[in-house]
Amino acid sequence: MSLNSRSLLAAGTIVVGTLFTACADATVAPLAPDFAAPSMVLTSTVNVNQYLEREKNRIKLAQEQSKPAYDSLKKEWERLKKRYPNGNPELLYCDPLQYSADTKIIGPEGGDMSIGPHKLSIPRGALLRPTVITGEMPVSLTVGVQLSQHGLVFQKDVKLTLSYKHCNRPNTFAEQVVYVDNNNRILERPKSVDKGSDGLVEAIIRHFSGYMVSSGRHAASEDAF
Repeated sequence: MSLNSRSLLAAGTIVVGTLFTACADATVAPLAPDFAAPSMVLTSTVNVNQYLEREKNRIKLAQEQSKPAYDSLKKEWERLKKRYPNGNPELLYCDPLQYSADTKIIGPEGGDMSIGPHKLSIPRGALLRPTVITGEMPVSLTVGVQLSQHGLVFQKDVKLTLSYKHCNRPNTFAEQVVYVDNNNRILERPKSVDKGSDGLVEAIIRHFSGYMVSSGRHAASEDAF
């Protein structure tokens, strides 16, 4: 990728802000240095609700700030489609989508979130108490989400479903979800199932951070977990 392309990708992810949790009992996984962030423990329902409102306001501002990056990346996307007419064999390049986010309080009963075309399903018992959960889809040429609080560990498996229906994908490749730092370096490869006919890839995750879709050099599989 050209230097200009890298710069545009960085512009697409810069809108992601510092995020916190309302879960006092949550354990924290090791953090990649680039994702390290302070944490805030919220111990009352009032504080949780106040923080939720702050997140909503921050997301609204981030949406406005993302518009110049979106316009720039749309132009870069047209260039990449010509350069990789059959898809890039390493990273999945996609038509950039507008910034999208969701934030809500999810407790021990579990809950679901939609982050643009992507889905997050938190089962009952995965959280010990009501927690502010935020998911953001930054403007980018790749498929990815930022989930917060970074490093939050769940008591049960959480399912993340990422859509790549808007991407230029080699038909013979299988996609997988990867855990990355904010330089897009792959740190982990959680178990993934590529549902190529639906343009979706599902993964089981146990902690929060940044996740992207990476292309693999093998035939697509739609086996269940």
